[in-house]
Amino acid sequence: MLAGQAAKDNIAGSDVVAARKETEMFDDEQPKKPVAHEVGMRLDTLSVEELADRIVLLEGEIARLKAAIEAKGKTRSEAESIFKI
Repeated sequence: MLAGQAAKDNIAGSDVVAARKETEMFDDEQPKKPVAHEVGMRLDTLSVEELADRIVLLEGEIARLKAAIEAKGKTRSEAESIFKI
């Protein structure tokens, strides 16, 4: 009789696992808000706080891009000064 109960428990356990997998499958279908900002993304689904966070994120990225441009300009200037005749 214990073996029969174990078999029933195993079947019930597999039903729970199947239901959990099905729920996870549907959870994946719900749109998730991206952590990073994508240019051109929809903004109407974001809260005011999320929009402010995106602005901070983008301002940081702009500063990083400007620093990269400046560094490349310095490298070019140094190279031009070495090769001037």
